[in-house]
Amino acid sequence: PDFDEHAFHEGNHASFPGTTLMRTINGQVNPTITMRPGEVQRWRFIQAGVEEYTPLALDDHAFHHIAMDGISFKKLEEVDSVLLAPGNRADVLVKAGAAGTYYLRKLVYNQGHGEAEEKILATINVQGSTMDMPLPTGLPTPSSLVFIEDNEVENTRQVSFSVDSPPPGEMFPIFAINGQLFDPDRIDETVPLGAVEEWILTSATADEHPFHLHTHPFQVTEINGNPVKPKRWQDTVIVPGFGLVRVRIRFNDFIGKSVYHCHILAHEDLGMMANFKVVNNV
Repeated sequence: PDFDEHAFHEGNHASFPGTTLMRTINGQVNPTITMRPGEVQRWRFIQAGVEEYTPLALDDHAFHHIAMDGISFKKLEEVDSVLLAPGNRADVLVKAGAAGTYYLRKLVYNQGHGEAEEKILATINVQGSTMDMPLPTGLPTPSSLVFIEDNEVENTRQVSFSVDSPPPGEMFPIFAINGQLFDPDRIDETVPLGAVEEWILTSATADEHPFHLHTHPFQVTEINGNPVKPKRWQDTVIVPGFGLVRVRIRFNDFIGKSVYHCHILAHEDLGMMANFKVVNNV
């Protein structure tokens, strides 16, 4: 079937003292979305805020999760909610239930700094004549992204996020990757074109960090020792406080310099970013 598409985002200015936090969807505060009973719509959530995690749920409806960070799954995953860190995107299908009014909610979540209260982000009015739109039985997954098996991994790298106290006389903590602040002229990792690698992402403190890798999607295989199933590709993943995430990457398509960083804006701007360069050794 043809799906209507809504692009969602959330504005967040909590890092800037004295400002007002406004959570919006496409620039609107609590917009109204109209659906017919039995109608299927495709919603694309985009967390465009600077720091706040966003767990989303819709009253009395499941999300049929079909893609993360723009990359389709092999099949639909029925879930009650989806969690987005800054930079994450999630595509879901919503099949409207009975006529009535429902609310898209940002659920209560504790990001390590106390609970953020629940908020209503949008009002969904289900009304009109009934439809019976089917959900798809399969998804068009990208043929170029083949899951990486254990015996394909050629090299392992460590990426450690750390937060240290401010130096004497300074206001801000030190946000570093592998003990170093970002230097635009330094190449932190050099990767040969065609390499298949596993990167081990860790947080040395209780702080969580959304790891984002430019240019190359990665396969998330393990979070805090737990295998990730079903397998999926992403380009932004949350590294838990004092936690560990394993990802696998194929460096097949592009050469040159790019970056990886924490996608919490204040962390990135204060130094939590690094350069990598893919080189053709042939």
